[in-house]
Amino acid sequence: MTSTGPTRPTVEWVISRLESTWRAMRGGRLPDWAKDDLAEIPPARLMEGLIALLGSALADCWERGWQPADVHRVIRDDLDKTAADLVGRAIRDQASTYSQWGRVVAPRWMAQVDAIQIGHSHPRIDQVRLVSGLRAVQWLRILPTLPLLVAPPSRWPESSPDSQNPPPVEPSAAPAQLDPGMLERIRALLAKAEATEYEAEADAFTAKAQELMTRYRVDRAILEGRSRATTRAIGRRLGVEKPYPEARYLLLAGIAAANACRAVWSKSLGFATVFGHPEDIDGVEELYTSLLVQVNVGLRREGRRGDRRSASSTRRFRRSYLLGFADRIGHRLQEASAATVTSMEAESGVALVPLLDARRRAADEAMTRIVGDVRRLSLSVSDGLGYARGVAAADAADLSGPAGVLSG
Repeated sequence: MTSTGPTRPTVEWVISRLESTWRAMRGGRLPDWAKDDLAEIPPARLMEGLIALLGSALADCWERGWQPADVHRVIRDDLDKTAADLVGRAIRDQASTYSQWGRVVAPRWMAQVDAIQIGHSHPRIDQVRLVSGLRAVQWLRILPTLPLLVAPPSRWPESSPDSQNPPPVEPSAAPAQLDPGMLERIRALLAKAEATEYEAEADAFTAKAQELMTRYRVDRAILEGRSRATTRAIGRRLGVEKPYPEARYLLLAGIAAANACRAVWSKSLGFATVFGHPEDIDGVEELYTSLLVQVNVGLRREGRRGDRRSASSTRRFRRSYLLGFADRIGHRLQEASAATVTSMEAESGVALVPLLDARRRAADEAMTRIVGDVRRLSLSVSDGLGYARGVAAADAADLSGPAGVLSG
């Protein structure tokens, strides 16, 4: 088929041809007429049109509650790396139009954009990439609507392209965060926990990090109680990666509960939403990331449980190990957190339980307001030895001193 398109097609014309091609695609195959038609479009302009089409679908996703990390993760997991690279490039390209505002009013959103890794800055456009990109467009358009946790870019203050003045910061756009000095101390302890080969040392460093988090939370609660000013509980999505996502979620939910937060798992979408005060969620995110590293070290230490084990029995062992680790760590950190609170009550002479309960209630209320009623997760263990080994790993050190928390 000879193309009847313009000699120098505009991006809008290319987008219209890609839309027609997308509608005619069946089973991930380009129709023959589209192969000939699109082959006559300059590759650079074809790529420009594809990125623009993805950008339009992304803009609609933002209005339906999605954020950059959510979208990139689900495309990577449900489609393929090629599609994820193209979507990542479209996210980056689109973000350049609102980054001046975003870095002031939505720094976490922009941090998600910055964290997206793409394979090539200018990938070669060919049939494989074109099909992957059009499948990604389709996937983006059918993603379900999510609770709106952050205002999308369309609702950020507008400015002219040549404006040199940064936009005003709205109070709702600048939530409280974990003190940078405290965050550095926590990260330093967790880095030591990840680096050591000894489980007792790792647990001791982790426990100390949780103690700092608990003390910080108590100090905030006392301050807010005296000033009668409170920061609003929010929701933040954290990725729950494969394999064994249910065990990873149990670990995250435990850490959240220990820090006056609540977690809700969106299993099919690959993330959990943690509700709580912003600075508490900061601590949850840091500890969750570190404990995943530590439990992976423990799994490598265990190795494959016997050369004659089948692949399925190895998977059962590892899943059960993670469940045992998460379950036991949750209980131990809860106990340690309670010990820290008791100690600080004696030091300060302030009744802390009512103040901390108020923070937990705020997290519960935010969860109910945003997602409604949730079902409790029930998990079963399929390998007793794996579960016992995971419990032993969590029990390796004495955490009776002030520490932290977990729950499910």
